[in-house]
Amino acid sequence: MSVIELKEQLHHAINNIDNKNLLEAMLTIINAAKEPFSYSLTNEQLHILQEREQQFLKGESKTITPKEFKEKMNRKYGL
Repeated sequence: MSVIELKEQLHHAINNIDNKNLLEAMLTIINAAKEPFSYSLTNEQLHILQEREQQFLKGESKTITPKEFKEKMNRKYGL
């Protein structure tokens, strides 16, 4: 399918949507795709991460591997 065909299908689909929340969500996605992703942490967020890093380095926090996390979420939520 060509880009022109995709655009035509999107225009048609969007014109048939009457749900304001869905249209706003779609606009957010489209606008986000235009701009390069950038994110910065607030001082508070940075402080929390630094505290957690110190707890981890001291062995004061319990951590699990990504595999263990996936298995836990699979058991708990069926993901």
